Amino acid sequence: MSTTYATGYRRKAGFAGAITQAGAVIKTVNRGDTPLDVGTPVKISSGKAVAMAAGDDMSLMWGIVIRNQHGFNNDFLDSTQAVISEGFVQVPMTAGETPSRGAPVYWNASTKKFTTTAASNVAIRAVFAADGQADGVAEIQVIATPLIPHPEAAGGVGG
Repeated sequence: MSTTYATGYRRKAGFAGAITQAGAVIKTVNRGDTPLDVGTPVKISSGKAVAMAAGDDMSLMWGIVIRNQHGFNNDFLDSTQAVISEGFVQVPMTAGETPSRGAPVYWNASTKKFTTTAASNVAIRAVFAADGQADGVAEIQVIATPLIPHPEAAGGVGG
């Protein structure tokens, strides 16, 4: 039995925003008064999480909104949500596309779905974790933010 949710895609074989493997790095973000759909990649703007927009750079990505996890209950704060900043998660996928394991992941800000197409979409810190999709859901691996060396470290000063 499939169910249609307000986010605009069917969920049957998987659930967008569901963590699929142990070891995920979960963070709490302030989202202000507007709840964000699970599976949405977010950036921080003026101290609040907002959906990544067309033209945003991958370096702005803070994480992907997830479903609340058992043992991780932040319901006492109406203005917060959980995001995965590193690990494996299911996300809404553009229909008809067949992702390949290890391929780069892009976000279509207008359809609010992930895609394999780079043109006019936002690259995010992730790769596809499995081949294909099922019922509009794919699995991705969110990659940790790369360390950026301190400018002084290259010259041997500071660091």
